[in-house]
Amino acid sequence: MNPNAKAIVDVAVSLIPLRIPYVLGGESRQKCDCQGLIKLCIREAGGTINFAGSNDMFRHGAVWRGTIAEAKAQGKLVPGAAVFVVKHDSGEPGHYKADGIGNAKHVGLYCGRQEVEVMSASSVKGYVGATTLDKGWTHAAWLKDIDYTPAQSLTSPNQPTPVIPPNLSCMDIPKAIAAAQEFLDAVGALRGGNHHG
Repeated sequence: MNPNAKAIVDVAVSLIPLRIPYVLGGESRQKCDCQGLIKLCIREAGGTINFAGSNDMFRHGAVWRGTIAEAKAQGKLVPGAAVFVVKHDSGEPGHYKADGIGNAKHVGLYCGRQEVEVMSASSVKGYVGATTLDKGWTHAAWLKDIDYTPAQSLTSPNQPTPVIPPNLSCMDIPKAIAAAQEFLDAVGALRGGNHHG
């Protein structure tokens, strides 16, 4: 079972204080590159991912991919989405040049939080840290190895979700409260005490 996107974002954000050094090929809390950061977060959230680099991840690791604008329009720019810098600079590995997709030269993790919009392992900064979406990210993707279904609600699976009965209008709520109060008073009287104490 793939880890939930929220769990992966939680792992990513927890790495900020460590200031993990950027090292090409790194995939650990001691050293990390951009694709290694994604692998580290998925691994620490209980999953696995086996793609070699950001170009491979962009092409073969995604169940959905598009531009940032498309992701926003389609509701796909959600916490846990991978974000990419894709350039048409012929920098992609040779075996990808013919596909016309471009060079997915950098990958990060969209966190969507006010204090951490995107997590990235940056060779420019020299460490893993927070950045913003306006720093050149062009594309987003949902990775095969992440569960993007929304996190469970606060209601436990064995507990029904409270709802207002469809035949109860807002104008009836004071009547419902009064009826509930009468019931509680009656229960209190049966037990030999007054509910209002």
